[in-house]
Amino acid sequence: MLFRSLLLISSVGHLGRRGNPCNRILLQGFYVGSNMLVVICWGVFMTRADKFVLSVKKEGIFAFDIEHPPHLDKNRPAFRLSGCSFATASEAFYSTDPWEISHICKTLFPLETVSAVAYNGKYDLTCLRSAELISNGEYPKNFIDPMIALNLIDDNRRPNQLGLKLFVKETFNHDMMDFETAWSFGEDSPEFAAYAVDDAVQ
Repeated sequence: MLFRSLLLISSVGHLGRRGNPCNRILLQGFYVGSNMLVVICWGVFMTRADKFVLSVKKEGIFAFDIEHPPHLDKNRPAFRLSGCSFATASEAFYSTDPWEISHICKTLFPLETVSAVAYNGKYDLTCLRSAELISNGEYPKNFIDPMIALNLIDDNRRPNQLGLKLFVKETFNHDMMDFETAWSFGEDSPEFAAYAVDDAVQ
């Protein structure tokens, strides 16, 4: 289809150079059609990451949350992520693709018009850097960490009272699956992916 379109572009281009007014009208009409074709093709071949980036740019805010195998230390060379969840008010998904995770983070983090949200986000950002999915200094321009806000609102909370699961239970009366249970289903299981998405959505 694209090859045929290129041939058609070449043919119509020759028509426009002959100076016939009818040919010029045909050429102008084709340019409108070809622009629509380019837009349609661009939409078809957009990656999920590109579509998510466009969505976030419209909404202005997104949440992210990383997961990694519990036996791996983020300060060791062999460290890697299991995946990363991304969420907006209208969509959420879990990605295990390093390129996709890196592309989304590197595209959205520098934007001053976008806010990035992560609970205990310093840990998530450190893990992204340790996994070499972002570079040192590639952090969100606008960063929101609800855990810090919670601690400021209630500074009598102990460190073990700042966890996401406890906060969500107290605030929304929603029981979240714990990591150990989710991990027991397997790193590549649908249950673990659902657990990871819930972390970003909440």
